[in-house]
Amino acid sequence: MCVRGGGETSATVEKSLHFYLGEKYTKNKEFFKTSKEVVVNFFRTALEINPTMELVFYNKQEAPEKTQASSRTTFALLNIPAGSELVYKPNTEIKCTVFDSDNKVMYNGNKTTLSAIACKIENRSVNGFERFVYPASEFPGETLWERRKRLEKS
Repeated sequence: MCVRGGGETSATVEKSLHFYLGEKYTKNKEFFKTSKEVVVNFFRTALEINPTMELVFYNKQEAPEKTQASSRTTFALLNIPAGSELVYKPNTEIKCTVFDSDNKVMYNGNKTTLSAIACKIENRSVNGFERFVYPASEFPGETLWERRKRLEKS
């Protein structure tokens, strides 16, 4: 099943659904012990609250092809050395320094991640690699996520 229609709305619906359904019974997948009727009733109520939201239900045969999960984005994968300065694209006054080859940075004297910085600034869940740029790059305006995609193609 897929929920479409309105960024914040979809995220709110997902959070509510998790609260409504309780604990997942798997660690890495979104599986809950519940009945189809419970889920359908939940979404009927959600649609009453936001009629612009669209629900798409798939049968197993109709489900989109599964794509292979990509590896975690790391500074090593992006060829960005420790000590490099990264800049938050929406506000170039916000800067951090790459701490290691994994995904840690130093920001305001604290070791953290790009996503943690971006989430705090934007007050919502975001991928930090989509918000930061590496100015020393041959493509200084590209986000780290765009850099990853470009490097994967080459």
